[in-house]
Amino acid sequence: MNKILIIVIFGLLLSACKPTEKDFINIGESLVRNNLNDPDSAKFDSFYHSSDEIFTPIDRPSGELDGYVCGRVNAKNAYGGYTGKKPYYVHIETKNGKLKKHGPVIIVSDGDQENLFNFKLICPSGIKSKAT
Repeated sequence: MNKILIIVIFGLLLSACKPTEKDFINIGESLVRNNLNDPDSAKFDSFYHSSDEIFTPIDRPSGELDGYVCGRVNAKNAYGGYTGKKPYYVHIETKNGKLKKHGPVIIVSDGDQENLFNFKLICPSGIKSKAT
């Protein structure tokens, strides 16, 4: 009986934990896939960049996480050819490990200087070795 009670309590504690960085990145990549011509062809170089590193830190209750998922995605276009690695970013808020809300998914196209500037501002760790 005590073993069952311990397992139940442990399970409840785990379910209240924040999502891991990998979980957070998977949510972001899923949102990016939804914006592609061929979602199954997507190849990602992604990383999580906390909003708190740029903006004012906000205390979050357990189970909540927010920030930017940034990276580069290479996927097939409408003609079946790969586009090359395009920078992307999306702001995500989660609650209890589930997507609560998100901002627009930005995939920086060639010549889009405004969103490239925003990518470099929001995702500075993504430009050190992979500058566009």
